[in-house]
Amino acid sequence: MRIAKIFGARVKSQLIFVFASVLALAACSSSANDAARQPTQTPWIIYVPVTVTPEPAIFTPLPTSELKTAATATRLPTTRPAATRAPVVAAPTATSAPACNLGTVDLTEPKDGTTLHTKRNQPGGDTIVFKWTPPASIGLGSTDSKIGYLVDIESRRQNTHVNGARKMLSHNKSIENANVIYGNDKRFILDKVAVKSLTGGDDVTVSMSVTVVKAINSFNDQTFDEVPVVLCGAPSARRVLQLIVED
Repeated sequence: MRIAKIFGARVKSQLIFVFASVLALAACSSSANDAARQPTQTPWIIYVPVTVTPEPAIFTPLPTSELKTAATATRLPTTRPAATRAPVVAAPTATSAPACNLGTVDLTEPKDGTTLHTKRNQPGGDTIVFKWTPPASIGLGSTDSKIGYLVDIESRRQNTHVNGARKMLSHNKSIENANVIYGNDKRFILDKVAVKSLTGGDDVTVSMSVTVVKAINSFNDQTFDEVPVVLCGAPSARRVLQLIVED
């Protein structure tokens, strides 16, 4: 116990001495600096070589990102609505001029409104007699073998077509055949069988006209059948008659 106290007293006295010495040095240093500052000595810098072993450089690749091409929007083709076109109105067809211009006949028989008769079950009754005057352009006694006449006949029951006939004869034939000529007038007879065929078994209205024509080749003067022709004038005025069927 005593030793401890003695040791403690010594330590305290030593500390007091050290503290006093430090104060004295500080005071001296302060007064000396105030009187004349000594040049500051550049401190020595001691370089200590340090060998650093470089660690292996490890490059950590950054995560790769794929360059994605932006999707191109698919544009559907724009279909424009078709323009509505106004309907094309065909221009009226011009009436062709006759290939040959010989004029129009004057149909004198049969008379308009005539009533004729025929049989229902057997040939008989009336014939139809056609009589006309040729146009002045066809001279008396003309011998042009291609000039002739178209006799057009149609029968109707009210507004319904029933039957018809188209007969052709040459101008020359009418001159040669006494049954077809009266002076300068031309004559053609539609026989009883042909008249009966117009009725279809009942009463009908019959209309007819005559037109000047020109044959492409020639007429058939044996049968008076229709052949290819060109018109050489307008049809005559149509005549209308009543055809009565009798038992």
